[in-house]
Amino acid sequence: MQLAHSWQSGIANCNAVFGRVKSAAGESVLDEVTLGVARKTDRAERLRFCLEALSIPAVMIIHRLLYNVSGYVLDNGTRDYGALLETPLDRLVPYVPVFILPYLMTWVLGLMVFAYVLAFRTYDRRVFRALYLAVLAGTLAEFTIWQIFPASISLRVPPEILAQHGWLGGLTQYAYDNATPWNVFPSAHISHAAIAWIFAGHFSRPEHRRAFFAVFVAICLCVVLVRNHYLVDIASGILVTILTYQLVFLPILRSERVQGITSAGWLAAVYGACGVVMLITYTIMGAAWSL
Repeated sequence: MQLAHSWQSGIANCNAVFGRVKSAAGESVLDEVTLGVARKTDRAERLRFCLEALSIPAVMIIHRLLYNVSGYVLDNGTRDYGALLETPLDRLVPYVPVFILPYLMTWVLGLMVFAYVLAFRTYDRRVFRALYLAVLAGTLAEFTIWQIFPASISLRVPPEILAQHGWLGGLTQYAYDNATPWNVFPSAHISHAAIAWIFAGHFSRPEHRRAFFAVFVAICLCVVLVRNHYLVDIASGILVTILTYQLVFLPILRSERVQGITSAGWLAAVYGACGVVMLITYTIMGAAWSL
């Protein structure tokens, strides 16, 4: 009797162990399948994000064309409220040549954000669709203000002074040559830097947000320290960004209609808009048209 009981107990223990092993094996297989599906989903999402990131050149072209056509129109105008923006404090701000480096960095800020989200896998097509449209809305707002309240910069450093500062002075002259003296209020540089900082709460890791703020501060300093903006241009650029964030970015982020557009449809719409802007600006500027 005792022998039979021991034999039955041994069989029960073996079945229990076998069951646990079988269960663990099953869970392991299930985990591998789940992980594989997640990896495939992540790759697909990354590819779709990269595809829609082709919106960046179109958004940059639209901004540049509206910037150029605004300067062209204002060159032929008679109003200039720049003197109203200049304060005694503006005249005390020194020229610091090294700040031309962060100033030029804003020209590729969008590409830097793209590289960041790929490197840290924080990409989200919903967020970036809203961001692209917010940038375009900000550009239209800036263009409207530039036309309603035309202001030119009167603080630029003379060429003979720039020549004394070597290659940094040369870069500053290059920036002057490629920027109209108009379109200073609000500052597009500040608006773009503020977008990278404020919107970073939706696409960056918490521990990196101070870095985005540091970039924003550096660009705030550089626009005045290279003598290409008035101090008030900083406040106006920030205000444009805050308004586009509240009135454009957040509503679009929650919009199912916008988020339901296919990637192909999205790119067709963005590049269609780019084509329309190119046609309009060419019609206005004629032979003076350029990127």
